[in-house]
Amino acid sequence: MIKYIKDQDKKFEQDLIKHLRGHNEKFTGKVEFKNLFVYIVDKSTLIGAISLSCGWNWASMSKVYYKDIEILQVLISKVWHHIKSDYLGIKFFSPIKERYDDFISVGFTHQIKLEKLGEYEEFYYAKLTSLKENIDSNLEVLVSDKPHDIYQKQLDEKEEAFEKKYGLQDKTNEFMFIALDGEICVGGVSGDIYENTIYVSRLAVDPLYKNQKIGSKLMSLVEEEAKIRGLKFIELGTTEFQARPFYEKLGYKVVHEMDDYPKGYKCYTLFKELR
Repeated sequence: MIKYIKDQDKKFEQDLIKHLRGHNEKFTGKVEFKNLFVYIVDKSTLIGAISLSCGWNWASMSKVYYKDIEILQVLISKVWHHIKSDYLGIKFFSPIKERYDDFISVGFTHQIKLEKLGEYEEFYYAKLTSLKENIDSNLEVLVSDKPHDIYQKQLDEKEEAFEKKYGLQDKTNEFMFIALDGEICVGGVSGDIYENTIYVSRLAVDPLYKNQKIGSKLMSLVEEEAKIRGLKFIELGTTEFQARPFYEKLGYKVVHEMDDYPKGYKCYTLFKELR
């Protein structure tokens, strides 16, 4: 008898990750996921910084601050020089047109503009897959796989101020539901909660327990959680070797697709508005 719990203490998080990684590695092989941090300092003052998560052949921007376009150019040049031998490119997405325009001006190429994506009137995707110039700079540039205590705090503060200026919402909470057979985790779903949106980051079921509607039950718990909290939207991502048909049967619609994420496979962003 399968029972379902809300795992507020993340007791079974590593079991969920293990199930998901076990499935993915059948297609991708073992993949190293790592972070990258770049800081530009002028006389001990932070004038530019970017943090990225790297994996599945791409670097994805999570936070960025730049004093002006010239500083952004240096940032992107340093990131590209650091990752180009190991990754296909850098992904960028934002609901802010001004920031999107800045990234286009330093070499990113437009992918898609989505309108009325949940709480956003507009949402932009772009990517960088080549960059001819390696910009020389006399400024102090720090590149590390670990955050700098002082500069990262400043970057966090700058990003928070940017989000506040444009009315963007950072995540307000997290969730995790686990399917148990006795005390053994046989599946689970987890993600983040924003102002009006739930983002599902992980869903996995032990292969030995397939075809028992565990995945469907877990996703129904996510929708129940959204409705209890008064949320309107659910967003998630999946790949060719994961669960696109499963999500589409549940009413999710593909709003964006990307090639080679991971290399050789398409990745899809799906969305559902709750009635």
